[in-house]
Amino acid sequence: MRNLIKLWRITPVTTNNKEIIDLSRDVIIASARQCLTKVVTELGLNRTDYVGIPDYVGHCVIDFIGRRATPVPISLLPKKSSSAILIYDQWGWQKTLSARLELRKIYPNAKIIWDRVDSLPLNYENEAIKRENETDVQLFSLSKTLGAGGGGLIWFTGEGWMQRDLCSDQGLVDKLDALLNDVSVNKESHYKIDRFIRNECICNSPDLEKWLSNVNVNAVVAKENKLRRERIGIFDDRIIKLLPNWMQNQIKDTTLPAPGIFPIPLSKSGNTIATEVSVKFGIEASFLYHFNFNDSYLTPNWKKVLAIPLHSEVSDSLMKSLIKYITQDKFKESIGI
Repeated sequence: MRNLIKLWRITPVTTNNKEIIDLSRDVIIASARQCLTKVVTELGLNRTDYVGIPDYVGHCVIDFIGRRATPVPISLLPKKSSSAILIYDQWGWQKTLSARLELRKIYPNAKIIWDRVDSLPLNYENEAIKRENETDVQLFSLSKTLGAGGGGLIWFTGEGWMQRDLCSDQGLVDKLDALLNDVSVNKESHYKIDRFIRNECICNSPDLEKWLSNVNVNAVVAKENKLRRERIGIFDDRIIKLLPNWMQNQIKDTTLPAPGIFPIPLSKSGNTIATEVSVKFGIEASFLYHFNFNDSYLTPNWKKVLAIPLHSEVSDSLMKSLIKYITQDKFKESIGI
């Protein structure tokens, strides 16, 4: 049985660029998930504080915010007693400034945490500085977008990158890493050990440290961004036109990072097309997801979609075949083209 291509890449992006490392180890936290808990702690929030979260958000967000504060769906968040709100670039699609201004207007006293872990950290420091007045905190990930073995970054408005805690559990990380390299450890146990290192240990994983020692982060981001845009260029114009203007503008604006997953809205039940794409092309698309097509965090327009990964583990030839397949006459009614 062949391995399915995941919605997010699982192998690290590399380049031949051997320039001096452009990112200090002191600001790289073991994982973006840990970053969530660190942010909530740094903001001084506790169990009595409500933190607004989007609908359909991943369980990891609920878990790592919930270790300190109380996560509540934004739609149920009390306006007068909200302490913070988490917003995110779903699948790397970045809403416009007006969406964040709307949030500030309705919740003027809440801290705004911008979870950008789905977005490529394109020129990450310049981007963080450029956008820092729009929110109070920005989070980035080296793992989800670049396939690195962990790695998260926190930017506080007016302060810059947050320093990571002193690495005090290196011995534990080394022992767990030895288990990961033990061929007798089964796949399920391997996954649990890897998750524990990333989610619970202060020190970075050996895989992350090795990757950082051999890459220039800006260079690998630029490479992945270029390849994603090449894959977007393969999409049929009829599919592009299904997207609202704010999403089409991100495709056109090359100064913005390329998104990571393309949501194809389905006008009718898409279970058939999702299953066929998964089986025929080996892509993890066997069930439908929900995507917010509104340029707003407060009034979302959730629709069921077929999720197509744009990362560079999907070859150009595979993407061309996939797009040709789903634009057949038999699927036109489901997709609405």
